[in-house]
Amino acid sequence: MKPKKEMLILYICISMFLIGSSIFLITKEIPKGAITGLTITEPTLNEQVPGEIIIKYKEGVKGNGNEVTIDNNIFVYEYIEKPNEIEKITNEKEIYNLKFNNEDTEDLEEIINKYSNLKEVEYVEPNYILRSFILPNDPMHSSQPNLQSINAEEAWNLTTGNKEIIIAIIDTGVDYNHEDLSSNIWNNTNEDCNTDTDLDNNTYPGDCRGYDFVDINTTNYLNLGYVLVDEDYNITDNDPSDKDGHGTHVSGIASATSDNGLGISGVCPDCSIMPVRSGFKIKTASGNAIGSLEVDDAVSSVFYAADNNATIISMSFGGGHSQAFKDAIDYAHSKGSILVAAAGNSGANSKQYPCAYDNVICASATDLNNNPASYSNYGDWIKLATPGSSIQSTHLNNSYKSLTGTSMSAPALAGSIGLIKSLFDKTQSEIESTLINSGKELDFSGTSISLIDSYAALLSLDNTNPLVNLISPANSSIGLINQTFSCNTTDWQLDSLTLKIWNTTNLYYEESRNISGTHNQAEFNLSLSQGTYNWNCISKDLKNNTGMDSNYSLTVNVPTNITVISIAPLNNHNQNASEISFECSTHNQLTNNLTLNLWNSSNNLVYTENKNDTLFNYNFEYEDNYKWNCLANYKNNEYKSANFSVTYDKTNPSIELLSPEDLSNHTLNSIEFNYDLSEENKEVCNLIINNNLNQTENSPVNGKNKFTQEFSEGNYTWTVHCTDLAGNTGASLERSFEILADNSNNSNNDPSNNPPSSSSGSSSSGGGSGSSSSSSSSSSSSSSSSNSIKTNSKKTYFISREQLSNGYLKELKEKDEIKFTFSDSNNFEHSLTMNEIGDNYADLMVKEESAILEIGDVSKLNLTNDKAYDLQLELTNLKENLAEIKIQMVNEPIINRGITGLAVDEETNIEDSRIFKFLKSETYQKYSTFIVLAIIATLIITLYFERKYLIEFMKKTHLLEYKEKFNKHIRPRK
Repeated sequence: MKPKKEMLILYICISMFLIGSSIFLITKEIPKGAITGLTITEPTLNEQVPGEIIIKYKEGVKGNGNEVTIDNNIFVYEYIEKPNEIEKITNEKEIYNLKFNNEDTEDLEEIINKYSNLKEVEYVEPNYILRSFILPNDPMHSSQPNLQSINAEEAWNLTTGNKEIIIAIIDTGVDYNHEDLSSNIWNNTNEDCNTDTDLDNNTYPGDCRGYDFVDINTTNYLNLGYVLVDEDYNITDNDPSDKDGHGTHVSGIASATSDNGLGISGVCPDCSIMPVRSGFKIKTASGNAIGSLEVDDAVSSVFYAADNNATIISMSFGGGHSQAFKDAIDYAHSKGSILVAAAGNSGANSKQYPCAYDNVICASATDLNNNPASYSNYGDWIKLATPGSSIQSTHLNNSYKSLTGTSMSAPALAGSIGLIKSLFDKTQSEIESTLINSGKELDFSGTSISLIDSYAALLSLDNTNPLVNLISPANSSIGLINQTFSCNTTDWQLDSLTLKIWNTTNLYYEESRNISGTHNQAEFNLSLSQGTYNWNCISKDLKNNTGMDSNYSLTVNVPTNITVISIAPLNNHNQNASEISFECSTHNQLTNNLTLNLWNSSNNLVYTENKNDTLFNYNFEYEDNYKWNCLANYKNNEYKSANFSVTYDKTNPSIELLSPEDLSNHTLNSIEFNYDLSEENKEVCNLIINNNLNQTENSPVNGKNKFTQEFSEGNYTWTVHCTDLAGNTGASLERSFEILADNSNNSNNDPSNNPPSSSSGSSSSGGGSGSSSSSSSSSSSSSSSSNSIKTNSKKTYFISREQLSNGYLKELKEKDEIKFTFSDSNNFEHSLTMNEIGDNYADLMVKEESAILEIGDVSKLNLTNDKAYDLQLELTNLKENLAEIKIQMVNEPIINRGITGLAVDEETNIEDSRIFKFLKSETYQKYSTFIVLAIIATLIITLYFERKYLIEFMKKTHLLEYKEKFNKHIRPRK
């Protein structure tokens, strides 16, 4: 028997182990914080700003951290960390810098991953740190061999640039008061340097000479071991001054002033410099000073330069790839800016950005002997080189300094491009090809790169004929014997201009003039015999390109009849200025003995003047409708022009508003605006709604007029502005009105006029159909109607299962939604919608079922099964058209009590029992089959052995009872 008992114990132990193991496996927690979906690869540039990311939202999405707006609907992802600070990098695109308190790199990667998984986001990346490309060099040089190396001085014979060519220097700022730079600093004439007001509405107040975008968090750098210096680190303003000197140095290379008896000359000495500060100086722990930039500031700088019409953008810095920076580069290129950047100082075939982007012209460096510099990067992604070694240029406080690096090469290339752009409207690709083809080919470790030649580039572009414009005499004109022939010509380097005149058979006259420059004009005076002629001007440039206009004809004749022409002002002219100029002429240009006559509306002659000229000036003394003409006298014969009319009107139109009345209310959304106009010389009237132009009437009448417009619910102001033919403008007084909700179809018995009363103490179940249980803190209902303000801006809040489990409290307005799921593994999404908010109630909609609650009411819903409530709603507060709702996941059985006629015991709350919690848990639902099979196996084994041992036990018990009875029988009790 003993072996059988041991077998039974062994089977029971095995069965219990199976059950215990299954329970352990299914109840073991999955570690929290596991991330799935998109991951971010390690960036090519390791150094980044702690706690900061750059995010771009997709087209049509307006971003605000974890809150996004699409078509006026707001979605809030509350399970994603909200940034402590949000900075929009540019106004042109939805690109932002999000700043978080958490500086841990792994935590920041988790934040990046969560934002990357949002469907509204295009990309997310860290805020990288870029570096300037400069090598220290102490010796000073009195000459500038770099200018001779690129043939800049020869190019100056053709052009020195002009102020319309703007070179934006994105760097550590510019010493804009430097003696060799101040006259070339870009001047934004639409702004005032001494005001905080944004006069030109470009969102950058007072940016009269560029802008400063540096706003770093110095604590982050101190934590990384850097040392701060005397520098402007965290104030973005209209002062792009330089405290490092790098930006001032590259500015002088590009466009220091020439012929001023001071210092040096830039490659494009008459081009403008736009200072855009995005770089700063900081020291490493070892004491080395380095120029640095954060990507978000560099992105803002490129957008700013492009939006403010920078012709060329020069960037002497670089680092790893950033999608946000590439977007900025592509945007500037699309706006027509030419982008130039330094190749880097690694001395290797190693790509640096932005230089390696497709829309950037990359500049490598040469040494003092015009050979490839040992420190310069190279590769097939670089096509051009300029000098970068021992380059003397401007520095801080009117000083000069010699520096080395590809940082010096980029502005030299930018200046050369400025020379070309000052003469030719060429694209970036056309200019790059020209510089490559006209330059000197150098071998950079097996890569062919061209050292630019500015003069040769300009010459190579001149392959078109000069343009010629014949000015006078006009084509097919009839004139007198004495004539002045005038023509002009345009080309990049003019040489001569020749007048040729032909009669009906042969060349009649030829005369040439030497000219120069890019635009010139010549006049030729001579006397002709009576007859018919053709004439033209032929222009030639220094490359022997020639051009001419189409021939003009001229007839020389002695007049027998004179035609007088009134030229200005035109007939039926209206004006509000008292000063006026009258001009008249004759068809044969006779200007001697012309007379002007002017009459008022009573036909009284108010002014007359005779002189040998075509212009007459007069000042009106009073408003009236006038008539005028001109009279010519030739050989004692008088000829006059037709009468013209002119009106002097300085009175503004008068407008009186008729209806609707001020402060009126309307339920109809179509409103008719009536007004009375008093103006004879009317032209146009405008309806102004809420200070914005709404409608225009181009033919108003003198008297009553009207506009008609439809409106949605809300408050509005309106006024009417009218302008007459003389340019006088009149405005009416302003009135206001309100469009109310249309309740005309509601009666006093209409339940929609009163909030529904709350149910009290009821409960039901419906197999997951959204049935509810509500308990009311008040059984009374309100008869006042809802005062909620309708809005088109609906917010949708997405919450996590953890937030739902802990209880989520939120203020909602009408139409707002909360979206949630009961299980992280179940993608089925539920939504709660705020249908209506009354004075003392809120109507909620969950799964097409309505729950009407007053303050303090609690409603329980069963959304996923028919045996337990899984969601609890509570209305905690009502204020100013907002309802504060608490939503929480619960697990409470639905008790259906039968009627027995006996007293009903208090409801037993079994939801706290461990067995109940286990049976209702998701883990049990997932592994229930395994558990049941294990229990059945245990029962079968147990019953099998129990049957055999029970029979033996019963037999033994029966035998003992028999023996006891027998013993009692043979040994009775004494």
